[in-house]
Amino acid sequence: MTHTRQLADSGTVTSTASALSYNPVTDGLPDSWWASYGITGPARAATHDPDGDGMANLVEYGLGGNPTNANGNLLTANTSTNLGGTTWWRFGFRARTNDAALAIQPVFKSSLTDADWSTNGVVRKVSGTPVAGGEYEDQVWETPMDGVDRKFLRLGVTK
Repeated sequence: MTHTRQLADSGTVTSTASALSYNPVTDGLPDSWWASYGITGPARAATHDPDGDGMANLVEYGLGGNPTNANGNLLTANTSTNLGGTTWWRFGFRARTNDAALAIQPVFKSSLTDADWSTNGVVRKVSGTPVAGGEYEDQVWETPMDGVDRKFLRLGVTK
């Protein structure tokens, strides 16, 4: 739309309206992902947890969860196996693979009083199977359990 206005003493001013859009969310999650779950307003932030399951939207996005359903389990496998005399804890999860800016890294602690989470070479990916048209990969990782009573797992999801 163009609007022209005659000025009283000299010439005219012409203005053209433009369509402006504003996206207040700058966390990098695609608009299509938000829309597919109907998430709007204050809940539309990577750090929010609209379903109250303890998983922030970024984690749900990265691991193929549903941010509007608190009943999902994002770990797909949880077993132990003995290979060559070493006991390995195996765990699996679905990881988004179509977003190059997304990083998913399993990290561990032997005690919750330890200051830092770490890989320290004690975790390895043993398999990955593409699913959902290549949008995700079902991954299985493992870590050795010999010499420790327990380990605490956290999946670091960053973007």
